[in-house]
Amino acid sequence: MFKALPLDPVVTMAKHLSGRSIVLSYPKCGRTWLLNVFMNYWWRCDQQADNPLPFVLSTQSEPARRFARSTGINFTHGGKLGAMRAGARPSIRATDLRALKTTLLVRNPVSVIVSYYHHLRRPSKSVKFDGGFADFALGPWGAEALARYYNDVMPPLLRNPRAQVVRYEQLHSASSGREEAFETLLSHHFGKIDVSALLWAIKSCEPDQLRSRSRETGPSRVRKAKIVPDDEMLTDDLAQRVHWIMNSSLKAEVFSVVYPEGCNYL
Repeated sequence: MFKALPLDPVVTMAKHLSGRSIVLSYPKCGRTWLLNVFMNYWWRCDQQADNPLPFVLSTQSEPARRFARSTGINFTHGGKLGAMRAGARPSIRATDLRALKTTLLVRNPVSVIVSYYHHLRRPSKSVKFDGGFADFALGPWGAEALARYYNDVMPPLLRNPRAQVVRYEQLHSASSGREEAFETLLSHHFGKIDVSALLWAIKSCEPDQLRSRSRETGPSRVRKAKIVPDDEMLTDDLAQRVHWIMNSSLKAEVFSVVYPEGCNYL
């Protein structure tokens, strides 16, 4: 199926996304996993295939970019990672975020920081962080950068009637409301939803299924997320300091959307 979809040259972010829809997230918020759910749902609806697609490891891979060309749904962090680590503004302009059909995928900030830290500590990464976890979490790579990112992207999204905020924890839970959350999310971008295809796509992208398909094409790179590091790294005091940075840095309107009452994020 992907073979018949030619790739266009990559152009500037604003032009590339013009008239399209976008799933936006900070690094380590579950974006790649969610992309695989979207692609398998689209594949099931279009081909009625019995076998799910091979696991896509990157939103910049050829299959992922062809999916974007075909559906108009783009998955992005919204900025260069080097700039985002320092808390700089995303490359998508506020005017784009006010016009695009947008989903912002958010995740518990402590889990984001922990996962990002382990991600950058891997030996294979060309850009690494060699300091301790406390320096990462409390400095410009951790809570400060995450707060600045939300402060940049949330105000224009709040003025966009075609924008929604979705929590990773809600989608990845085993609760009875999980399917309804997915249906709301996908209908925002696809329109009317084929529920049976959606359930098939969700099941096809459970961690054990992704690991199995990843091993078929080479060494498995799908790992169970490490939500909480060793006790020596994430102490209660350190977690409270991260929460304080987020509380004191986020704008009021951002706080009410990203951390709705009852989510126990902070």
